[in-house]
Amino acid sequence: ASGEGIGMVGGLPAHLPNGATIEQICLVVRDIDRAMAQWNRLGIGPWELHEFGPTMVQGMTYRGAPQTEGVKLALAQSGDLQFELIETGAEPNVYSEHLERHGEGLHHLGYRVDDMDAAIAEMAALGYPVIQSGHSMGADGDGEWGIALRSAE
Repeated sequence: ASGEGIGMVGGLPAHLPNGATIEQICLVVRDIDRAMAQWNRLGIGPWELHEFGPTMVQGMTYRGAPQTEGVKLALAQSGDLQFELIETGAEPNVYSEHLERHGEGLHHLGYRVDDMDAAIAEMAALGYPVIQSGHSMGADGDGEWGIALRSAE
């Protein structure tokens, strides 16, 4: 929600909703094993490796079409900040799109929201539609995830 005194940067509020803080940094990589080893040398790790796909995420879509294949995902904590590495699969998705356009690197920043539907509506009103979606994780295992500034409920 926009409020008095909140400036705008690139069409987005200069502050995250409700004083939220960044809790996750996600990097898209071509080789997740190589990337985990590189981050381990910098003191980030240990890593939890997951296959993030239809068995873990219900109703996965990309640009409105159902997704049938997942991605490799690695998570590590550094204090309160979570690092996420994603190696894309063969099926087109927001991660393969990022690799094609920008190469490896920062994909999204994650923060928590109180109401996912309201957060999605707010981003849509600012001109940022949902590109990829699904239901998974969340505080009770039933949350939704989104991409850009990724919001987690």
